[in-house]
Parts: sequence; C-alpha cells; structure tokens
Amino acid sequence: MKIDQLLDRYLKGEATLPEQRLVEQWLESSANEPSVWDEMQPERQDQWLRATYQQIENTLNAKETKVLKLWQFKWWKLAMASVAVFIGFLMFFFWPSQNNQVSNITLTSISVPVGKKQYVVLNDGSSVWLNGGSEIKYAPAFDGQARKIYLSGEAYFDVKHDANKPFKVHTGKLITTVLGTAFNIKAEKQGKEIKVVVTRGKVQVANESQVLGLLTPNEQLIYQEQTQSAVHDQVNAMAVLKWLPEDLYFDNTTFDEAATALEKRYNVQLKFNNEKLKNCRFTGTIKKDKTLEQALNVICEFNHATYKIKNNIVTIFGTGCEKTNQ
Repeated sequence: MKIDQLLDRYLKGEATLPEQRLVEQWLESSANEPSVWDEMQPERQDQWLRATYQQIENTLNAKETKVLKLWQFKWWKLAMASVAVFIGFLMFFFWPSQNNQVSNITLTSISVPVGKKQYVVLNDGSSVWLNGGSEIKYAPAFDGQARKIYLSGEAYFDVKHDANKPFKVHTGKLITTVLGTAFNIKAEKQGKEIKVVVTRGKVQVANESQVLGLLTPNEQLIYQEQTQSAVHDQVNAMAVLKWLPEDLYFDNTTFDEAATALEKRYNVQLKFNNEKLKNCRFTGTIKKDKTLEQALNVICEFNHATYKIKNNIVTIFGTGCEKTNQ
C-alpha cells in the first residue's frame, strides 16, 4: 500500500496497528529523501489535501466529543495530532497549486502542435526537444531540492549535471531521475504506455511505490500503467530518436548560412559582433541529437570564435577568419 493511502487510513482511524506503526516510523524518519509529498503529481496533492480537509472539517463539526482519560491517550495519538498540524501547514503553503500553481509558483507550460517540433533551453542549461502534440510544465527557477519537469507526450532531454539537484521527469505515475544524461521519454495517451530510452549516462525509473529499473545507453524500459508492469531490454537508441530533426550537413558552408540553419533547428536568433565572421567557411556535420551548445562548440572551434546565449539570442564573437583561410 502506498504511503499516501496509509495516511488517508491513519487520519480516518481505519489503519490497523501495524499500519499505524508504519506511518509513525515514516513520519519520524529523517531519511525520507526525496519526500513522498514532493514525488506526488500536483493533481494527486490537491486530491489528497481536499480529502484531508474534508475529514478535518467533519471532525470539527461532530456533535459528540469523546473525553479520553490521560492513560488512554496513547503516544501514537499524539502523532495523529502532529499529522493534523502538519496537514494544516501543507494546506496553507500548497493549496495554491490549483491552476498550475505549486507553492505559489506558477508553472511555465510549453505545448507543441501536432506536426511541429520545438527546442527548449531550461534555466539550468538543460535542453529539451519536444515532439508534436507534447507538453511540458516546469518552474521558472529550480529552487527546490530537485529539478522537476511534468511531461505529456514525447520529449528528448539533455540534462546538465548537478549532483546536488537531481533532474526528475514526471510522466503519469512514472518518475525518471537523472543527475546528468540524455534520454527520450514517450507516453502513449491511448494505451497508457510509457517508454524511457537512454542515449547517454544513466537514469533511474520508478513509479509511486518502487524502483522499476536503472537504464544505461541503448537500454529501454516500457511501463504499462494499467497493469503497473515494466519490461527492461536493449534497444537501438538512435532508431528511437528518428522523430528528431535530421542531421545538419555543412559542406564549405559560410558561418552566416550555418546560422540560418541553427536558428530554424533550435528556435533561437543568432547575431554576429563582427560582420567578417559571416564569411568564414567550414565543413562538418551536426548530429540530430546534439544540443545547441554542442553544435555551437563545434562550429565556433572551426571558425576561431566564441559565443554567448541569453534569452534565446546567441551572439557570436570573433575577429574573422581571413588569415586562417589564406
């Protein structure tokens, strides 16, 4: 049984003695990281808080109040009172999670129409390719203990490493956790099937009650929500990523021409601080799974240039390449 279900039974007085002890141990434990509350979907948090609020209200409105003798007021009932106080604080701080709000923070929502694809750079430097018909929601600033993303549809993530702040993607009841890696998630809306494929690094995949698997490159986990079952096997990750835009090929291409291609691919604007840079030529290939920064690193190295990204505007710096091409 899940901890939130146990808490429901505990507050309603329906929990058995072993279940009561389990809840009390959970409340007293200082090692509950990440917390179950943090792992809940916003909708589940709202549902649980509403049910708890109603239970407290019913208790306050009860016509009969039982007076317990001091020796009958067992210590575990004090724990129940502590839970009620704790719920009060949760209701005060988390109730505004209605309408895409969690702890008074409005989530950023990005939806991509069917037939389109969109590239998104998150505030921590991680990047996301969103497939058509997909949506992500996330906080404008990752201020908590984890970087949380809520995904509906399909997306390819390239995550910046941060050992102190895990990156968590919530897809239905599935939670994919990474520190720094690249992976693809696809959630089938009709079949309730979720696929997680890793191209680089390692990810942990879990549902609300248990860890389902640890994935390394070219490994896939398929989760069936209806049966809560998972299959872990080998796969060709690049074949799974065929939905991403195709590789970019540059054959004696000017930097200016390459900039136009990058703008279309990554949905950004490129500017040059020196007009001479536009005429620099190079030959190379940018694979479709590469991030904007990876692509810029390669192209700027060819052309002895540097770059700066701010608010989806890329500025290229350099002295030009006339001497190099002579």
